[in-house]
Amino acid sequence: MNLDQIWDCIDEANSIVDIDLRRSAIEDSIHNLKNLIFSGNVQGWYPLGYAYYCHPDRQVENSIAAIETVRSLENAIRNNIEVPLAHLYLAFHFFDYKEFEKAGFHIDQIKEGELDETMLIRLRELDLCISILKIGLENSIVKIDSYINFIVSLIDLAVPPIILINVLEDILSKTLVSQSVHEVLHRLDHAYPVLGQKGFTRFLN
Repeated sequence: MNLDQIWDCIDEANSIVDIDLRRSAIEDSIHNLKNLIFSGNVQGWYPLGYAYYCHPDRQVENSIAAIETVRSLENAIRNNIEVPLAHLYLAFHFFDYKEFEKAGFHIDQIKEGELDETMLIRLRELDLCISILKIGLENSIVKIDSYINFIVSLIDLAVPPIILINVLEDILSKTLVSQSVHEVLHRLDHAYPVLGQKGFTRFLN
């Protein structure tokens, strides 16, 4: 099985709803990628890291999937394979584990011109969420405004800000915020009309 075929299998696995079936399908792809790497094809390191990233057990601390996500993506970087994407998925992984310094380190290794628009949106969103979680909403207003300006400059916004929604929902459910934060959340609402009139302000107390 070649790399293109394995990528197709990973994509199919990610669409499987049943977690046990998805796990089994991802592990089949992992097995095939390891065989490719053992045969000398270093191009397999990035898809292997991505497959482990997609594994249902990755967010279980110290699981094989979590450890191998990092190891495989780091090997991709060492072998100069899809370096920006490998850094990006390492950033996502460490963000999930609330290791924001490590996530930020990997974000800093990426030049924005190295990513396509979809991945650039995800990079900007992740970077903003790290800022909000590290220094708070009030101290992130300038960064949020910069993010809004970026989002409204896009012609076709097809990527829903799932991480940002989750971060803001959690913070706003517990926190009373200033007028400045209210205003920037309204601007976020306007930047994402697809979410409805109160895409973000609905979380305000």
